[in-house]
Amino acid sequence: MVQFEGTNGPEVERFVQKALDLPFDELAAICQRLLEPSVYQHRVALRRLINTDEKTGAELKLLREYIKVTATERWAKEPDWAMRSVKLHWAVQAIFSGAQGLMLRNSINAEDKDSVEAVRALTEPFQQLMS
Repeated sequence: MVQFEGTNGPEVERFVQKALDLPFDELAAICQRLLEPSVYQHRVALRRLINTDEKTGAELKLLREYIKVTATERWAKEPDWAMRSVKLHWAVQAIFSGAQGLMLRNSINAEDKDSVEAVRALTEPFQQLMS
């Protein structure tokens, strides 16, 4: 298993595993919700934060690859390759946003209201998995 740095690394790994257990329809709905224009500003706020730290950027690239590999393994037996590709794309998009928020939440400045709100917005659709 991949070891992500930081105090919440194991939490991020558990989150990815639990999120991949969600029914595909639920993941697709979460993905659509996270792609809405009202959430876009939050994605931009975190992107600004990420762009200022090379180590965080590298860690998030590793996270995206981890999600892709794990999802690919999970759906390897899907007989329809087109559906497998669709599932992979939507799952990676949805899960990455939530996992990114989890990974970054302990490293953001509590006074940076934009980043705090961004983390909340990106993790909110997954609250049932974080208890």
